[in-house]
Amino acid sequence: MNFAPPRSRARRTPPGGQGVRARRRALGLAAAGVVVVAAIVIGGLATGGGDEPAGSVRVTPAAEPSVPATPVPATPAPDRGALLAVPGELEPAQRRVADQLVSVFENDTPEIQYGYVEVLGDGRGITAGRAGFCSGCGDMLEVVRRYAEVAPESDLVGFLPALRAAAAGDDADLDGLDDAWREAATDARFREVQDAAVEKFYFGPAAELSRSHGLRTALGVAVVYDTAIQHGTGTDHDSVRSIVARTDDEMGGTPADGIDEVSWLNAFLADRRAVLENPESAATAKAWGESTGRVDALARLLRQGELALAAPLVVNPWGTPHTLG
Repeated sequence: MNFAPPRSRARRTPPGGQGVRARRRALGLAAAGVVVVAAIVIGGLATGGGDEPAGSVRVTPAAEPSVPATPVPATPAPDRGALLAVPGELEPAQRRVADQLVSVFENDTPEIQYGYVEVLGDGRGITAGRAGFCSGCGDMLEVVRRYAEVAPESDLVGFLPALRAAAAGDDADLDGLDDAWREAATDARFREVQDAAVEKFYFGPAAELSRSHGLRTALGVAVVYDTAIQHGTGTDHDSVRSIVARTDDEMGGTPADGIDEVSWLNAFLADRRAVLENPESAATAKAWGESTGRVDALARLLRQGELALAAPLVVNPWGTPHTLG
């Protein structure tokens, strides 16, 4: 099935406050010495009476010294420049950060939004789910078709004929799909179907591109992955594959050929930004022109040397900082 690639979504600012979790540091205070408390007994005012002469001083025994708290070993700082053991292959913690990064770019929250549904007016019909599956691109059809295999009773399944028409570019009545999608998103099976679709259509191809190009940084893989989500994995001018090919031409090779990976990624992001500012599809122009903060945030992480996607990682593409990890 050939999926029309470029997709984007308008930015929405969710209700609520900062996305960055505050951290508190507890201070343990241990006595370094012994505090001596003296009870001065003067004349007949002394309590416990009797044997001390007037004007003498009685010193009470010092309290036992407190035991100093055992120091907690400092947690080693993460190696933010560490390279992947195998090109293109993320560790589970890095994959989690990469998924959260995409979620922040898509929905301004690191929490994966399986129930998201919106009409963006970008020429791609209804956009929904964790990766912005589109009714006009074919990936939404595939998600619902797979869900129908495990949940044939779902109201969402009834939209399959209309989704087939929409994916073919024909008129389709999708009234009510938003409610059916949100309801389905409460089902763990539907969320699993969305995860599998992301793996097949977006992360899998992005990981393969990263392997074939010798990308040894987790951030590099995340850059290609996020581009696959927004631009699609087809072969048109605006797709991730075309951006990769133009970057190879500009740099005279790939990181697998010995080209510096950071330089290659900078050139890749510059080309991607140019595509967002001037896409081939006129219907996409407005939404993509408003999404350049997505590329700017990735470029900022690259400048900061966050090559390993080591947590905690702070990203702020739309004006609200979020902590990932």
